[in-house]
Amino acid sequence: MTIDLNFKEQLKTEASELFSKHKIGSKYDNPHTLPTSSHYSLDADIYFRNAVSWIPESHQQHNDPSPNTEILLVKEKAENLLVAIGESWTYSDSLHGVCAHEARDNPIHRIENAFWGHMAKDLDCDILVAAQPGHSNYWHIKNLKRVKEQFSKYFVNYKNVYIVFQLTSPFRDLNAQHNKLYITENFNSDSKQFFDETVKYISDVPKWNDTQLNIKDLVLNYDNFYIKLVEELTSSLPNTKTLIWKNFGFFKNNYVPKNLHLVSMPWVQLSAKLANLNMPSLPNAMESYAFDTYKNFKNYNTSKSVILKELDSIDVIQNFYSLLSNSIWHNGSHPSELNHKEWATHLLSDSKWTNKGK
Repeated sequence: MTIDLNFKEQLKTEASELFSKHKIGSKYDNPHTLPTSSHYSLDADIYFRNAVSWIPESHQQHNDPSPNTEILLVKEKAENLLVAIGESWTYSDSLHGVCAHEARDNPIHRIENAFWGHMAKDLDCDILVAAQPGHSNYWHIKNLKRVKEQFSKYFVNYKNVYIVFQLTSPFRDLNAQHNKLYITENFNSDSKQFFDETVKYISDVPKWNDTQLNIKDLVLNYDNFYIKLVEELTSSLPNTKTLIWKNFGFFKNNYVPKNLHLVSMPWVQLSAKLANLNMPSLPNAMESYAFDTYKNFKNYNTSKSVILKELDSIDVIQNFYSLLSNSIWHNGSHPSELNHKEWATHLLSDSKWTNKGK
């Protein structure tokens, strides 16, 4: 079936109002990575913007210096759209010329080398990326909601819309001031029942449960909550297929989604395989500072031995990352160009969205 692509003029008009249009020779352009005849970004209209970003945890209060946290690429004849949402691993931090915390970017290089750029080439897609380094899954949901509010009206015009949603470490969602997770006070689901049933075990709400839980229960219920929420936000969108992937850990959910795909292998495991390294057991969370808050959760087993075991696991994985950063598969703490291509191939294969991935 032939797709009528005339809607793209309206899309580009709206993008011009919401974003800044890329012009060759902008301050972020690297002369060595400008589009050539083999580049996917050649002859595309490209737009950038920075989303409002403020993280209210006491340990992370800052105005995000990361430039171009949202990218929209529109090609004249692409019949599909790929939407990628996440943090620094989705942003593609540490690729050549990219250092988010120093406000250095190389956006054309990111488009050509990020996993979502490779996926878009394979699937013949326009691209919409919303990714903010250092942010939590709470902010990923806010970005998904904003994308849905501003752009879902165009989804009906595409043949397929592929949403690639990242979940990162759960303890980035901790609200240290109130000893609970953001999701207990900031999210209101359209389905109030599922919201109540899922959240009641996640944080310090003694009136909901008298049984002492452990950190694995927290992560299980946390995963259930986010999987359900992403499914709820995307399942009614036209022509849409959604996957969720993790960079640091395995899924611990017992809820099985009906309308989205979970990528069982975390990206760090693929990195270990590529680098021929033995990957240690992954911790439940990556943030050691978070246990100062976690120990106040009255519903959880917060004994000293439990917390020390988690902290030891974090130390082991950090030593593993040091080894990984010295390989060709990572540029410091983030995946390299070669690794991004491999991750794109894995996502395409695991989701069965295409048979072209090699």
